[in-house]
Amino acid sequence: MAANHETPRKVRKFLRKLKSPLVQAQGVQVVANPQVRENNLDDFPGGIFSNANWSAIRCRTAAEVKSTLDSFQLVGRRIWSLHTSSYDFLNCAENVLVSAGKYVAGEEDVSRKNICAYANLPKSTRIARQMEIDKPFVVEFKDGDTFEIDVAMEPEFLMSMNRIPGEVADNRFRGVDPFYIFSDVVGKVVSAVEIETVKIDRMPWTGRALDRSEEVASAIYLRFENGSRLKFSPDIDYLTVESQNRHGVVKSASWEVVRDGFVTYADVFFDKRSGFISKSEMLYFGWKGARSAGEHRVMLAPGPEWHHFIPSGREAFIAACDASILALSTGMNAPLRWMAARELDLAHDEWETVLSGMEAMLSSPAVSRASDSALMRTLCAGDMNQNQMRKKNSRVDEFEIVRRFVERQRCLLEDLRGWTRRALHGGAVLRIVGL
Repeated sequence: MAANHETPRKVRKFLRKLKSPLVQAQGVQVVANPQVRENNLDDFPGGIFSNANWSAIRCRTAAEVKSTLDSFQLVGRRIWSLHTSSYDFLNCAENVLVSAGKYVAGEEDVSRKNICAYANLPKSTRIARQMEIDKPFVVEFKDGDTFEIDVAMEPEFLMSMNRIPGEVADNRFRGVDPFYIFSDVVGKVVSAVEIETVKIDRMPWTGRALDRSEEVASAIYLRFENGSRLKFSPDIDYLTVESQNRHGVVKSASWEVVRDGFVTYADVFFDKRSGFISKSEMLYFGWKGARSAGEHRVMLAPGPEWHHFIPSGREAFIAACDASILALSTGMNAPLRWMAARELDLAHDEWETVLSGMEAMLSSPAVSRASDSALMRTLCAGDMNQNQMRKKNSRVDEFEIVRRFVERQRCLLEDLRGWTRRALHGGAVLRIVGL
């Protein structure tokens, strides 16, 4: 396999060892035999994980956990890749900077000082090989089967085999890629599956007394030939995953090895080309920003050399439902030719017209009348529907939903104007793609 110098050296070493037939460029996610995984997959509408759609086996007692693990026949399988669609609560930007001694106290993660510190962390900075997540951790084996594990509420485990599709397990909104954090176990063969047990008289989190004491699993281990192990343990309703050596000590890796697996503010909300930082957290930059924005996005690429700018992987993205794009799609203060277009080239003054249209919309009487406005109720339809699903559909709630929506759009407008001042000049052409 040809060397990819954008991939950490140690990860390339594991991939060469596995002789991978397929490597996706931006996630180094390996798929061995997808057909094996299509037999029992659960259906997750929109490709987003939901516990309600996951047919996992719920296990509370140690006997139930052991019986379920035995039925999966994990021993002898070689680990091929690792996935999760969860945010990693241990490896957030602030925690990484604090552990490296680079965090600026009192500053937000999106501050320029902390972003610059994050972007320039020494390669030798040590990162613990552990994660804390609130969605399933998926272990993909070389034969194509997948082992999926999560925690319902301590001490209950949720487990399954071949139930979560790859695009759901490897959701684009993750904060840290476990393939990099746990690259030390990729390629290893599971030699044993072990559980650690403890007797309880009360439920750990609620404190509710049990009728009789129970023996429950406090940890599950996938052990490998050299004695190292991958540990899964519950923490209230979070799952902690750790890569340990033979003595039970959590391993660590250098920043150089795991850096490409991280998605933080510095990657998503910082436009290195112009030096602009998004405060609204709705204006994304770079290929990681593109993944965070998902399919529903609009790309803004400044000219005149936009064709050089797009392939470089430093594009700017905003969600297609934002008010700035609605100003385009409704033709507000814009020529009719914009309404049917899938791709637009706008001169600097035309782009300023769009921003002015967005500003006029946010300051109009229709907006000030909040939820009495059909326009605002339409724009906030998604938030309104979620609100009704939670059975909170009072009048006060509707006003609050619209108020928050307007605040977000005003913050986005401020970001767009700030980015325009930094990224564009008078003769620039802005290409808008994905309307």
